[in-house]
Amino acid sequence: MTAPAIIALAALLLLATAVATLRWQCRRHERTLDSLWTELAQPPGEPAATFDPDTLADLPAPARRWLSHAIAPGTALAHTALLRMHGSIVLDERKPPWPFTADQVLAPPRGFVWRARVGSGMMRIRGFDRYAHGRGELRWWLLGLVPVVTSRGPDVDRSAAGRLAGEACLIPAALLPGRGARWEPVDSQRASASLTVAGETITVTVRVDDEGGLQRVVFHRWNGDPRNGPVGFLPFIVDFEGERTFDGYTIPAGLAAGWGAPGGEDPKYFFRAELDNVSFG
Repeated sequence: MTAPAIIALAALLLLATAVATLRWQCRRHERTLDSLWTELAQPPGEPAATFDPDTLADLPAPARRWLSHAIAPGTALAHTALLRMHGSIVLDERKPPWPFTADQVLAPPRGFVWRARVGSGMMRIRGFDRYAHGRGELRWWLLGLVPVVTSRGPDVDRSAAGRLAGEACLIPAALLPGRGARWEPVDSQRASASLTVAGETITVTVRVDDEGGLQRVVFHRWNGDPRNGPVGFLPFIVDFEGERTFDGYTIPAGLAAGWGAPGGEDPKYFFRAELDNVSFG
């Protein structure tokens, strides 16, 4: 075998080894994620209660209007939701949004896993955002092999905890007083619920229309990325459109989410999604 052939063979072997190592690392993280998904998807072992509208009597009018509209009487009070969605996400403000499809397990206040495929063709990224046991993490791979985003640490933990509290509105039972939500009135259309996530109190303000439909959720979420605005707590706004009913729960059909300016509520949307299917447990 000639020297050039030996060099070429050695290069191929090194490349194959590198690809195999990347694939092994990706699968190792996915196996860990599978275990967390199973953990969060399993409801607590307590007896299943059902929804009684009379338990809302002491809540502020907007909260009472929303929850009585969102949960049919006699519906089993869910602890978890499995969601399937599609939409678009802005990864670079200088470029068009990227399409995505995603599955999510949502189990407030315990945690969530959001697994998605973003982009298409050779610019296809897949990975996850997750939060559980007080820790958040993001891991994303190009073509399922090459790591492009890995992020964890205190900033990610605090931001993910805020996200979990904000997304609790997609499981309306999670915001019932019996689940620990503490409601306060704001005005005729808004009320605020305080939730405890990993020992931290997070306040979520909902805006509700006259029929009980959820219009907007606002909460202060930790921002560790200067590209979104000043580092620290910033308003995070989610606006909703339409409704769909699954398993006795009427929830928004579509949403747009983004960071607001400090002290204001003008969202800069970077995430839009439509819910394709939701199952509660």
